[in-house]
Amino acid sequence: MTTIAYTYQIISVGDASMEVVYTNPTYGSLNVGVRLPYEGETLEDVIAEASPAAWWLEQERPKVRPTVGVSGSGQSVLAVDPQELTPEQILELWRASAVISQLQAHQTLDDWGLYQQVVDLVTLIGNPVERAFYQAVEWQRNSPTIEALFSNIVMPSGDAPTPEDVDLFFTEAARYTI
Repeated sequence: MTTIAYTYQIISVGDASMEVVYTNPTYGSLNVGVRLPYEGETLEDVIAEASPAAWWLEQERPKVRPTVGVSGSGQSVLAVDPQELTPEQILELWRASAVISQLQAHQTLDDWGLYQQVVDLVTLIGNPVERAFYQAVEWQRNSPTIEALFSNIVMPSGDAPTPEDVDLFFTEAARYTI
């Protein structure tokens, strides 16, 4: 069994839930909506129960898209031990699982001085990209649409964005909470 240590910080508390940022040096940070503790329950128990540790391990497993209608049988495969992964594999796994909200994306585009440029680009492209820009619930780091958008913009420095710029964009955007 693999143990994943983490630190946590409560970002906001609502009527029925709280937003917690869990951080692990290998996997980075992840915002999680966590239920409030019930009377007689410790905060630490609820934090541990909602920990993304199992999810972090699950993200290391390669994924394929099944064909609808296929049936059959299969078997379970244990997650890869994180110590066996190279830094490049860990980065690719993070990229495959990094997701931000539309609000986080739009705010970060504005912060970076890219918002109007991207608005103009998606307007030029039209639907379905334009509709996705304004209505998508989440933006996925490895989405072909995201890759295409970033490959067609110019950074304020005048350079084309690098994959590391896109990583930084998603990392910074994930820090916004409402």
